[in-house]
Amino acid sequence: MNDRELGMICDHLKPKVFEQNAKVVEVGEPLNAMLYIIAGSMQADLSITDAGETAPSTSFDTLEKGMFVGEQLLYWAMKTKAFDDQPASFKTIRCTTKVEAFALTVDDLKTLALSGDIFPMKSKAGILKIVADPKIREKVEAIFLWMAINNISDDVAIDIMHGFSQNKLKENIDAEVDVNYVFSVLDECGRSIMRRHFCMETLKKVKELQSMNDQALGTICDYLKPKMFKENAQVVEAGQPLNAMLYIIAGSMQAYLPIRAAGEACTSTSFEILEKGMLVVGEQLLDWAAKTKTFYDQPVSFKTVRCAEKVEAFALTINDLKTLVVSKDIFQRSSKSEV
Repeated sequence: MNDRELGMICDHLKPKVFEQNAKVVEVGEPLNAMLYIIAGSMQADLSITDAGETAPSTSFDTLEKGMFVGEQLLYWAMKTKAFDDQPASFKTIRCTTKVEAFALTVDDLKTLALSGDIFPMKSKAGILKIVADPKIREKVEAIFLWMAINNISDDVAIDIMHGFSQNKLKENIDAEVDVNYVFSVLDECGRSIMRRHFCMETLKKVKELQSMNDQALGTICDYLKPKMFKENAQVVEAGQPLNAMLYIIAGSMQAYLPIRAAGEACTSTSFEILEKGMLVVGEQLLDWAAKTKTFYDQPVSFKTVRCAEKVEAFALTINDLKTLVVSKDIFQRSSKSEV
């Protein structure tokens, strides 16, 4: 924290006096305040139960001037999402002498955290507060709007933006906000959260992946890369090799399936619409990756896919899919000869 944020905490501190022998908090009770001792001393008793003992023994620490009580509340306030999981004390604390202290209550700590005055990355307002340049702030607001349009909740959006780079935003300040742009300004943690948010639940529904645990599916997510297609762009043509599995997050595509009737000199076609939340040519590549022996028999598309409008997607390339299989992160192989 900088001096301004620490000053905000100081502004919320309230004086508190405890008489000798007063109990401050008992083990297992909710922590209602963080205390900073300015005079006197306290004793913290920590219960210890050894195997076979019928009653716990105790160890104790002496807390004196300049020391804190309940500082774990700060870690809780930094990490909690709902503030309804208030931590309990793991020790009993009593005053060995009259004690004078300053207290930061749970309610004041909640107010500070929600306002973004401390732990600024816990709220959109807090994230915007740390951005001094008006143009960069406007771009951050545009990214949050893009996330809202794409059904990313505020809580998830804040987690995604926790490690964004102002320098990268500044370098591309005039670029259009899309999945490529958002990825370019995030750290790897934010990218990982974003991949999983968009793709994890859909991957769980894919037949070839239903036996995989969340760790294996998360590994697939880690290899996904953002991909943009312009309106009318051809993604793949029938009969051409499939080079990637695509998951659409915005826009739509049309898949044309050639149909040849007996005796026809030319083919007619039927088509389907591929929209947000759908895998494009996904299952076909996964089924091939699960069964292939050599990786030299790359499958071809049985349909032509074109973009009906601008499309944003995540892609798992065939090379990354091969890496996942060979490394045994997915589709476990029983012997070297199988890879």
